[in-house]
Amino acid sequence: MKALIRKLSEAYGPSGREDALRQIVRAELRGLSDYISEDPLGNLHAVIKQKARSGRRIMLAAPMDEVGLQVSHVDENGFLRFAPLGPLEPLHCVGARVRFADGRVGVIGVESRGEASALPTVHQLFVDVGAVDRDSSAFKPGEAAVFDRALAEVDGRLVGKALGGRTAVAVLLETLRHLKRTPHEVQFVFSVQEHVGSRGARTAAFALEPEVALTVDAAPASDIPRGSPAAIALGHGPVIRAREGYAISDPRIVEWMATRASEARLPHQLGVFDTSASNPTTVQTSRAGVVTAGLGLPCRYLYTSSEMVDLSDAENAVKLLLSLLASPLPF
Repeated sequence: MKALIRKLSEAYGPSGREDALRQIVRAELRGLSDYISEDPLGNLHAVIKQKARSGRRIMLAAPMDEVGLQVSHVDENGFLRFAPLGPLEPLHCVGARVRFADGRVGVIGVESRGEASALPTVHQLFVDVGAVDRDSSAFKPGEAAVFDRALAEVDGRLVGKALGGRTAVAVLLETLRHLKRTPHEVQFVFSVQEHVGSRGARTAAFALEPEVALTVDAAPASDIPRGSPAAIALGHGPVIRAREGYAISDPRIVEWMATRASEARLPHQLGVFDTSASNPTTVQTSRAGVVTAGLGLPCRYLYTSSEMVDLSDAENAVKLLLSLLASPLPF
């Protein structure tokens, strides 16, 4: 699983530019499902057809895209000014190296400020690509870049860009790879544009009409100095989300997931996140409504060039999903 996460993490795939990542996922899906389809927005659907009358239509969704930046203009000195693609925090950007789709790289810099302790704004940032002026720059508005960082291991944990979402993608792929029996129609969705409004999850849920949905994504870990009191820790198992922003998980699914995890003696955590939701809200409100809950993978330093995850949390998420899909729903 580690090799798969490395391949996914290091791939280029900002919101709206997921082509390279989609090719990797499609190759991994080959031969694993009854059929694979791609919708006009770019979501990939891999579906296992229903095997028993007791089965339901269950959707598992993970985002393919990562946060990035999009060039808005080139200034007179050749520096690239940009708009964020997703929740890009200026504080985490300064000094970071970024990579464009064709492999060209640049470094994010910040304008001199009167008060050095003041937090920079995105309007004070720029990408230095080595150009001496606007005319010598080969870049143009609309081009997008992502953090440029290879995956590394730190005391058995993984560190790299886009690790939260890409590990969720790996969890779905490994679940599909090891899914030997299920009475359900299982809809594996690898969605696009989550970080800019969850557009992919919205259209996928509308097209597939699931009865139940589990969204898999990163969950902010708080086991750092002066972290939040939420007590979400790396290595303590996946997080069963009771709430994520405006998306309140269906309590029947939360109980089902927690009960299965306990029965299987799988480490797990319960979490309530008051930040704004992404995929869960859009899936939950699709068509006439979908019974929805979230499964989170604890992740430190979200939306930076060095996110950190624990491989055991991903492995236990796969085991939990396989256990959930093995038998009819209890409700």
